[in-house]
This record gives sequence, structure tokens and C-alpha cells, in this order.
Amino acid sequence: MTNEIDLVKQALVAEPLDRQARDRARAQFLAYRETARDTSPGRFRKVLAGRRHGQGVVGIGAGIGALAAGAAVVFAVTTTLPAENQRTPVVPSADPAPVIESELVALANRIADEKPGGDASLIIESRTTGGSSEQVTYNLYADDGRYFFAEDRASLAAAVDQGRDVSASSDHRKAQAAAAFAADGDLTVARTKMVNAEPNYLGLGLGQAERQKLWDKALANSADVMAELGIEPDPNPPVGKELEMRVGSALWNNSYDALATGAGDPKVRAGVLRLLSTIPDVSVEKSTSEGVLKLTAAEELSGGDVVQELTIDADNGTPLSYESEPVEPGIEASKSTLEVSRVTVAEVQAD
Repeated sequence: MTNEIDLVKQALVAEPLDRQARDRARAQFLAYRETARDTSPGRFRKVLAGRRHGQGVVGIGAGIGALAAGAAVVFAVTTTLPAENQRTPVVPSADPAPVIESELVALANRIADEKPGGDASLIIESRTTGGSSEQVTYNLYADDGRYFFAEDRASLAAAVDQGRDVSASSDHRKAQAAAAFAADGDLTVARTKMVNAEPNYLGLGLGQAERQKLWDKALANSADVMAELGIEPDPNPPVGKELEMRVGSALWNNSYDALATGAGDPKVRAGVLRLLSTIPDVSVEKSTSEGVLKLTAAEELSGGDVVQELTIDADNGTPLSYESEPVEPGIEASKSTLEVSRVTVAEVQAD
């Protein structure tokens, strides 16, 4: 029988330079991710502590970060919501009505129609976790869907030259598409699309009966791991404040993944800003002297474990850094800095 705890560990400690192995482990674990009210706080959290946004693995944004929204652990099922349900939300959707942060919306409106140069985005991430040494990755996202990564510019050029496209093992495109839709689409629908960018048990866009079926299936899939961890699940899907918190957490995490992988696309940046403006637990602070906006996700969005801060350029919404600060012992702080530029695949290959 598959050992779910081992799947968690495999997903989190996959060899840093082997993104494909990491993604295989991640795919296995997704089948076992479910939700529950943890009656023994911290037991499952400690396994996942400090692993938000790919910490300990290669690759920007998309990946291990989606395994656990901080400590607000959500277990997923492999079921994908039907496309028609994603287009036409039924109660519950990713409501309540958006709480608009005008600074973010104003910036989104300014950048949404910008036309990027080149045919690819080069995103260089430098990441530290706790006292570990800095890890640097070079990520090239081509507009045609190809994705290449390496530890340095020369290795990236070799990867492109040899055609080592690893887009098949990456899942960033769905979150990016949701963000692009949010740039000028209906925000309620956009919120549902972004939450559903990752497999989840919430059943947004489905009726109550369908939600209950999805919930029951998810509970059945994860019964062994919950029993081992001493978790007593709620027999019914979350509603009210609980649902709002989990929707907010998914929106923050998936939107960051979209931004960290699609930062070269102004439409993706604009959509992410509009989506983040709808999360009540995200505050915005403008630093005129530094020319940045600091977006802070309250600890409630991570289940009370960490406070997350995203810093973006106040003029164009480009992500500059992401920090995770623990609010309880046993969790390591982390920081990622991002350098985003538009390039052509040909010039990278020629380096």
C-alpha cells in the first residue's frame, strides 16, 4: 500500500536539480491531499513547514508550494472540475464580493494592455531558507509554451540548444491562464478559475450535492493518512468563514505561482493584482522612496503559521521578492528574490 507520509517527504525533498523527479513526487502526493480540521495542531504542519513556493526544490513558484498553503493544509483529489462548471459558477463560488484595494486595481489598469518585447521571459530566482546557502535558478518561459531551466546562464543556453523542454512536467500554465482572464474578465469567475488552477476539494462552481460527493471521495482517498496523523475530518465541506479562508489561501498561493512564472506577461501581472485585491487578509503598503508595493498575507491565510510578504515594482507590478516569516517555533524563514526580463529564445541559445 502506498505510504502517504512517504509521498509527502518525497515531494518535499526531491533532488534540487531534478525538477521532473520533484514533479512526479508531487503528482503522486496530489492524489492524497485532502482537508480536515486538525485536532492535533502542528503534527502535519511540521512535515510541510517552510516549503512554500518550491523551497528546497528547483524551479520558481509552481510546484511544491502548491502542496501546502503554509499550514492551511488542503488535500486534493485527481478529479478535475468540468469546464462548463468553471465557466458558470454555482453557489458556492469564490465569493464573497471582492474587497477592492484601489492601489492594486489602479496599477493593474495601467499595465494590462502593455505589449512585451521578445518571445520569452527569463526569470532568475535566488532563494534562501533558514541558514541554508543561496540557491539560484535560471528559468526561461517561452511564449509558445516551452520551459527551460538551469543553475546558470551557460547551462540554460545548453538546455535550449539541446531542446530540453520540461514544460510537460510543469503545471504553471493553468494558473497563468486564470490570471490572464482576470486582467479584464469577471472577477467572481476569475477567482473560481484561479482557485481551481490546482486540484482541490472545495468544489467551487458545483452545487451542494456535487460538492459533497467530491468531499466524500477526497476523505476516502486520504482516510489512512488522516488516521495515522490523528486527524478527525469534518464530514461536510467547509462553508462560511472556513470556506472564505481556504479560498483566500488558494487565491494567494496560486496567484503567486502565476506571477512568479508569468511575470514577463503584463496581462498575467494585471490579473494577479486584481485577484489579490479581492482577498481581505492581504494588505498593501506603498513605499514611495523605494518605488515598491508591499503586499502582506496575514497569518490566517497560512493556518496561523507564517506571514508572507510579496514585494512588487510600484510602476509595472513586476515581482521583486517573496518572504515567509514564521509566527511559531519550528518553521524556517525563507526569502526569494526575482529578476525578470524579456528576451528571445534565440539570444539565450546563442549565449
